Amino acid sequence: MYASPADETTTIPSWTVGDVTVHRIDEVPLPPATGPWLLPDATTDVVKQQDWLRPDFADHDGILRIDSHSFAFVLGGLRILVDTGIGNGKERANPAWHNLRTEFLDRLTAAGFPRTPSTW
Repeated sequence: MYASPADETTTIPSWTVGDVTVHRIDEVPLPPATGPWLLPDATTDVVKQQDWLRPDFADHDGILRIDSHSFAFVLGGLRILVDTGIGNGKERANPAWHNLRTEFLDRLTAAGFPRTPSTW
């Protein structure tokens, strides 16, 4: 099981694009083996040729850095969540995703998207 470090629970990456505020709600970094599993054609040789991937999305050896996250948008008071996450407490065949215990909901709340009775 992989979990984000505790200090990441308070850091919510966000930016503004025109009138839209975008928050990236991190769920969990995925182990290095996830890259070849999700993107089998992205071999280390192919990844090493893509300078723009380093240092944020790959290391110098061509190993991809992949994580799971969602995006939360605010536009004129409207809140939209694009949840591409994996989810906590679910049984999964992939051991990297099995029975996750992350601080996702805390990070979502920190970004201004608190859990309320209307969102349950």
